[in-house]
Amino acid sequence: MIDLLYQKTHRSPEELIKHLDSFKVNPKFSVGIWYFSPGGSRFHDRFVPAMSIEDRINFLAEMKHLGVDGVEAHYPGEINEDNVHIYKHLEKETGIKVVGIPFAHFYDKQFEFEAMSSPDPEVRKNAIDIAIGHSTVGKF
Repeated sequence: MIDLLYQKTHRSPEELIKHLDSFKVNPKFSVGIWYFSPGGSRFHDRFVPAMSIEDRINFLAEMKHLGVDGVEAHYPGEINEDNVHIYKHLEKETGIKVVGIPFAHFYDKQFEFEAMSSPDPEVRKNAIDIAIGHSTVGKF
């Protein structure tokens, strides 16, 4: 774990201003892969054409010069065992790394009324099965 005890330092307003002027922040930015081709929602249909993951990755690679350092992708729809090689290639070519892999239950009709907390044991089991598949993502 990162040591955060330095945040405990008490400073007067003058010391705080001096401190703020004495260092540079180097922000890191990530983009969700869904950003490049957002789907519809319960409020409206898709408003841009659907794009393949490969096409989205190509757009993402072009954003490196804008300061993008990371990408987030949902398992299993956006990143999975069959396409993880595309993300690895992106990292090798641009340095843009996968920084988050949440699992997604929000587009599948069976999860309309919950997933992990569903009162229906079969729906809950299906959600857990996806999560278990998700747990192997770190081994890609």
